[in-house]
Amino acid sequence: MTNRDRQALESKERIFNAAIDLIREKGYDNVTIEDICNKTGMSVGAFYHYFKSKSEIVAHSQLFYNEALEKVLKESQELSAKQTFENVIAAIVKHVTIDGLELCRERSKQLVSGRFFSDSVDFHGILYNLIIDKALENDEFIPGLDDRVSLIGYLSTNVTGWFACWCVAGDALSFADIVLPQSQFLIKTLFKD
Repeated sequence: MTNRDRQALESKERIFNAAIDLIREKGYDNVTIEDICNKTGMSVGAFYHYFKSKSEIVAHSQLFYNEALEKVLKESQELSAKQTFENVIAAIVKHVTIDGLELCRERSKQLVSGRFFSDSVDFHGILYNLIIDKALENDEFIPGLDDRVSLIGYLSTNVTGWFACWCVAGDALSFADIVLPQSQFLIKTLFKD
């Protein structure tokens, strides 16, 4: 990497980090590109050199979330389905806590609207399928849980529901306060002891 390439990467990271900090602090809708540039001391032109829009910064943040889930996927090969699910939940809680409510809300809006992320890998789906495959193969689910479609729906609906509850609750509860007790209940309803 040349010195110029390194400087370009550092500039892009400065803009990204400033934008994320401002979004966490003020909320997505209350942050302007000028605010981001003022925080970095860079020009609006520099911003547009690295990002097409403020929305693209939010889309860029999804990459870090995907990397966290990809890491869980790689580490799950030797783990049970239950351990893999626990690791998925831990990674989600950690990442969402770091990102904060405002960034997560905006990223969810963009995901639902179909903006960006169209080429993003569905790590949730991959991990849910892996968990179900392992659990069925190793007889880890409680008796009667063998309908793959229902199980995927059950896992994804619960995780999505926890996230929605947190977005509605706002700062009244942390994401971990909502997810950790609910995930333990879900584990007890799915997996054998």
